[in-house]
Amino acid sequence: MNDLEIQTDIEEYRERVGSLMNSFRESLLSLLPSLETHGINWKDIEGIDEFDSVAESLFNFIVTRSIQDIIDKQYGFIPELPNYGFFYKNFSKLSYIAVIHLQEPTKRYVFNYLASKNEPFDTIICNQIDNIGKLIERDIQIPISDVVFGFYYRNP
Repeated sequence: MNDLEIQTDIEEYRERVGSLMNSFRESLLSLLPSLETHGINWKDIEGIDEFDSVAESLFNFIVTRSIQDIIDKQYGFIPELPNYGFFYKNFSKLSYIAVIHLQEPTKRYVFNYLASKNEPFDTIICNQIDNIGKLIERDIQIPISDVVFGFYYRNP
């Protein structure tokens, strides 16, 4: 198959991925007192390598590995997913977490990382791609309250 397999229309995937993303966000929120105690900056988007390492590790353990396990059990392969917070110009060979913006549900957005605008981790930073996975626009900020999550996987 040449295009991405779309799984965002299956309610089960939305619920599973949404639950994993909520668990990830809640885990980050629960760490805030400890991060602040140890002087680890989590508020600014730029220049927070220590926090990025924590967030990337949590994302890998809570979200990435869980999704890979679900797909492996259901389809018999482990999908390659983008790393948390990394920049990619092309997603045509990657599976990814889809950000479905409730005001623009037909646009394709790829989750990149969480940011804090008004409250801790209240904003999704994502990239818009075309229907074959090429980057259209990067670092789009969408309030977490305006999205649901799905999953697109590349069929091997």
